[in-house]
Amino acid sequence: MENKEQCNDENFKEELAHLKEEIQHEKSEIEFEEKQIQHEKKEIEYLEEKAEELEHSRCDFTIIVNAEEKDYHEREISFKKVIELAFGSMIENGTKAYTVTYKKGPKENPEGSMISGQVVKVQDKMRFNATQTNKS
Repeated sequence: MENKEQCNDENFKEELAHLKEEIQHEKSEIEFEEKQIQHEKKEIEYLEEKAEELEHSRCDFTIIVNAEEKDYHEREISFKKVIELAFGSMIENGTKAYTVTYKKGPKENPEGSMISGQVVKVQDKMRFNATQTNKS
């Protein structure tokens, strides 16, 4: 009998209604936060795509190969490409030997030498020195 009296009690009904409102409010907040999270995830995906595009996008650099300015449009350059810019082509039949050194590069590779197959990052006004010798 006491439970039935509690159900009819006005304070009980008010408290129950208040708790139901709080529950609904909390559910609404969770729903709102979930939508914000989804929005943030989409924003992150968009920024990652833009970063990927930028990383692989065309660039306009002037590099110096054997004291001659060359227009270059990539963020990296290979040993072979430096040789091609220096000598027109790279002869790979074993009769020629090539060396490449560079300086004034970006922080990832400010200076050094390259070996066949190697790739380095490029920046504007980077300098390359390539040599070609006959193998005997």
